[in-house]
Parts: sequence; structure tokens; C-alpha cells
Amino acid sequence: MAFSFSNFNKERLFNFDTNQITGNYTNLEALYKRDGEGVQYQLKGIYISTKSEFDDESPICAIADTYVNLPQHQLIDIKSMLADKAAVAAINNGYAGFTIRQYEKTLKNKSGKAIPKTCYSAEWCDVSPSDFEDYSE
Repeated sequence: MAFSFSNFNKERLFNFDTNQITGNYTNLEALYKRDGEGVQYQLKGIYISTKSEFDDESPICAIADTYVNLPQHQLIDIKSMLADKAAVAAINNGYAGFTIRQYEKTLKNKSGKAIPKTCYSAEWCDVSPSDFEDYSE
């Protein structure tokens, strides 16, 4: 097969129209505080940002009205999902989601003092498209 620059074109993986996103970027902590524990969010898309001021790559997901910055430790999850055609299809078909898990972590400062920190993580789950308002069949 001959070389072609068209091999460098990026395909659009997700069907979700990001023009529907009206909110600013948010994070799991803000969603948890706004909506409470146990709420399911439907994934509309997942992405890796290369524009973060803190990391070379940062995991992001899209939900119905906003982008959500995910914790750095979930970058591996997002990369795995992006590489998995079944995961991409599940997201496009409305069957992928997450809940937010709150947990406590103890960090040590430079002097060795233990400081408790509340952290948040996305817990991936299967969802039913009919559980969300924009579902139409």
C-alpha cells in the first residue's frame, strides 16, 4: 500500500454533538456536591486533553451538558476505552456511564505531617439509555 497523508486524519469516534454542551468544564467533586451520592451519569464521549497546564495528557469525559475533568489516575481507563471498539460503541449507543465515589486519602506534606484529603473517582457502570431524558426510540 502506498503512503498517504490521509492516514493522519483523525476519525470522529463519538456521535454526540458537542455543540449541546452549555456548561463550563467541571470536575467530579463539583458534580458530587451538586447532585449528591449515587447519581448515574451517561457518558457521551471520552477524550484526552493535551492542553492541561499540569499534565501532558488529562482525561476528560462529556456528559449531556458539560465536560468533566477526571482524576489523573483514570487516564489509563480512558486510553483503554478509546482503544476498545466495543466500549466506543457502548458510549455511542448510550449504555456507558459512571457514578462518583468519594473517598479519603492521607497525604503527607514536606514536614511529614499527615493531612487527610477528600478525593473523587469515576466508577464506570452500565446504564440504560431509556433512563436519560434525551433518549428517543
